[in-house]
Amino acid sequence: MNNEAQIQLGKLLINQEKLLDLLAQNPSALDEYPDLQSHVIKKHPNIIAYNKMSKEQQSDFYEAFDERLAWLAFELAQDLKIDFLTQRAALLCGGNIQKVSSLTISEIGYEPLAKYLNMLSGAVQGHLEPKPSYPFLAEKGRLDHQFWKNADKAFDAFMDGYGSHYKLSLWCETNIGTRAPQSAPKFFKTFSDPRNIPEWIEYSGK
Repeated sequence: MNNEAQIQLGKLLINQEKLLDLLAQNPSALDEYPDLQSHVIKKHPNIIAYNKMSKEQQSDFYEAFDERLAWLAFELAQDLKIDFLTQRAALLCGGNIQKVSSLTISEIGYEPLAKYLNMLSGAVQGHLEPKPSYPFLAEKGRLDHQFWKNADKAFDAFMDGYGSHYKLSLWCETNIGTRAPQSAPKFFKTFSDPRNIPEWIEYSGK
């Protein structure tokens, strides 16, 4: 850094308002400083513009964003297997389409909705992060389809106390006809319930 650059940096460091205005142009750069980031975001030009909107305009803004979120959820759901949710709605409404639009959370049920939201969450993560290399999708090496297609049952056993590879492998041999691979406990600790992984649902046909 040359002398002129050092002088400019020094001026910036002692001018807190100017520094905050500059940081506000790119608040994502402050992810490691959440408190400062929260303060700086309020000074971003777009936030200032939003706050100047009338209540009616902010209401229109919210409705437009709500519609966008609903559409994004719809797009994500196209790649998910949600027959369990459709069947629940069919059980409650039969052929009455009008009744579907008035279903409540309690009528649909906590477990189906929670499962659906977890699946959506997983789909969002899949768009934000590189897809993990799931062992059941491996193209090379020896793959035990008998185990991985029953990984949901093995996961339940893992959660019920068969936490070591030795115990889990014995359980699997008795209950699903094959031993657990060495990677199984680590897989469950890393990814939790395979029923929340869209790729596993497609692979297993469940």
